[in-house]
Amino acid sequence: MKIPTLLYGKSQLAAVMLALHDPEIEGVEEIDHHRCHKVAGRASDVYAATGKEVNIHRVTVWIDAESFLVRRMREEYKALPGQVSRDTTSFQPTVNPMLNEARFKFSPPSS
Repeated sequence: MKIPTLLYGKSQLAAVMLALHDPEIEGVEEIDHHRCHKVAGRASDVYAATGKEVNIHRVTVWIDAESFLVRRMREEYKALPGQVSRDTTSFQPTVNPMLNEARFKFSPPSS
């Protein structure tokens, strides 16, 4: 999971961005006409019983320089020779969008 776990901290769900180790700012890039800070680091999982670190991979996050919202996230895994293993997720977040109250009304079915 990516963003929902950041919004619901009490859920105790795993979030790659919360497990980012050794993050470094790699510059500024434009994503969908938004100036973004490019931050990269590594993520991994740890077996609780042994403490062994596994699934080590590179994570890059583009954070909007104005709103601080996540615009893009890329996870790159070690792949077999000649292959690329990459998962890129793009976001189009909106701050305080206008919501139609009608979407929140519940009309129970008649019996």
